[in-house]
Amino acid sequence: MITLFEVASSPEHSWFMKPLVVALSESLRDSGWTLQAHHAMWTTHLWDGDLAESHAHALAGIALYDRARHHADTHAFGGHDPGVCAHGTAGITSWFLGRADQAMHLAGQAGDLALQLDHPYSRLVTRFDFMLIGWLRREPQVVRDAAEEALTICNRLGVPDYLAVTRIFLGWVRATAGEVDAGLALLEDGLAECREIGAERNLGSYLLLLADACLTMKLSERGLVAVEEAGQLAARAGESRWASEILRVQGELTLLRGGSPQVAESLFMRALDIARKQGTRAFELRAAMSLARLRSDRRNEALALLEPIYRSFTEGLDSSDLRAARMLLRELASHH
Repeated sequence: MITLFEVASSPEHSWFMKPLVVALSESLRDSGWTLQAHHAMWTTHLWDGDLAESHAHALAGIALYDRARHHADTHAFGGHDPGVCAHGTAGITSWFLGRADQAMHLAGQAGDLALQLDHPYSRLVTRFDFMLIGWLRREPQVVRDAAEEALTICNRLGVPDYLAVTRIFLGWVRATAGEVDAGLALLEDGLAECREIGAERNLGSYLLLLADACLTMKLSERGLVAVEEAGQLAARAGESRWASEILRVQGELTLLRGGSPQVAESLFMRALDIARKQGTRAFELRAAMSLARLRSDRRNEALALLEPIYRSFTEGLDSSDLRAARMLLRELASHH
């Protein structure tokens, strides 16, 4: 006989548990339980790379959340406010889904709610959201501001995992701003601290952050070591939402090292395919840009690949990625 606990904890039964947890909660006619069911779902889907589903459950959580009724659940479920988490996760998933402006707006709402609640740990969670979204939007000042506040909260509360993560993001900021040695040292220290406390969750994405910094600083060998480990860790931990970007960065670092363009092209094509299957339009755009640059000698083909993807974006037009895509399209068109 299979118990409910066994179903919940068994990967092969995840297809059964995902709809069941919401159905069971709704049958209890308790909005708090239903909110927490969606909470479990938006976290699970964020982890397994189904960003649209994660986003939908986070929006359902926002709709259900009532501060007066549900903030008390903070102490029973994860130590952070569910409304704050719903807004923050909706913000993160918005970026992946190609809505860069909405990402910042929702993350801002999460931060404001945490301040109103006067709940420092929930506020810390929102600082992580801003560090992550700021990195993805390539806005170092956003990352720096969030990290500096996070350091203060971590030191006051004594939160070693977030302290390590904050050092990683601050290291990225400093390294990409020109403080190469100091920034990389801080980033590596943060990674070492994550490993020391056994915080493997998200470690693949932090190694991707290191590889991203190495790409910016043209440190191909160091970057390739980091991105290869990132791929291994992300696969082991099931962090599939990073798969496309890991392959793309690996391809860029391969080219930087002087490696085979054919190998890089294969990596970019795999990255593009994964992004399309996952609906991660932000990574689809990045993969398409990498592929279009590589195929710049086949300009019609490069334009046909990149332009429709770029045109599908309706917001975030001033974000770094969309500005870069616009510039690349102009360069390709100008050679006709």
